[in-house]
Amino acid sequence: MATQHNTITGSDLHEPKGISSAAANKIYVADGAGSGSFKYIDPKGAGTASAGQVYSADGSGSGTFEFPTGKLFAELHITGASTSQTLASGSAFAQLAPGSTWTQGQVKNLATVTGAGAGAITISVTGVYLCSFWASFTTAAIAALTNYNFKFSKDGSEETRKTTVQKMTASAEKVYVNFSNIINFGSAAALTVEVGGDSTSSGTAITVAEASLSAIRLTE
Repeated sequence: MATQHNTITGSDLHEPKGISSAAANKIYVADGAGSGSFKYIDPKGAGTASAGQVYSADGSGSGTFEFPTGKLFAELHITGASTSQTLASGSAFAQLAPGSTWTQGQVKNLATVTGAGAGAITISVTGVYLCSFWASFTTAAIAALTNYNFKFSKDGSEETRKTTVQKMTASAEKVYVNFSNIINFGSAAALTVEVGGDSTSSGTAITVAEASLSAIRLTE
């Protein structure tokens, strides 16, 4: 008479083959051919995921490994500088790069400075980033109410939005600028800040004393 497994109780029960030597937390996986083995079950792609990445389900039965929010960031800064930069003529924009005054700050999982002091953050992982910039700079002694314009740029292609600050007197004056944008990097690109003048400030010099440029990845 055949014995049915669902009628076996107590000491007559047997464990899956190999359980006596299997490591803790391994799971028995059938091979579809009447046998199997104990294995650690890792999410698909764990073998090639980068350190610090986590598995993110897509809601459709799959997913990918990616860096969690805020785990990719980079910052450049200028501290106590006195090197001037002459603005482009004709109200044109040019990269804010006074000499070699930019210095690499905090970095996590991103390539950063493109060349010593060049003032570019290389966004090496695609996604949506919070990009922030602030600076204090001294103007030339030119007319009051003169404007200075700033934009972010990806690989030299300027973003549409700009921030404008204005000097209030006809003397050389310290001016402060602070702005941020949320920018989608669909491919690797260099993030920089561009500066330009108006009809009066174009072709004159500014001296950036302090500044910071940063990028923090928000999502894929």
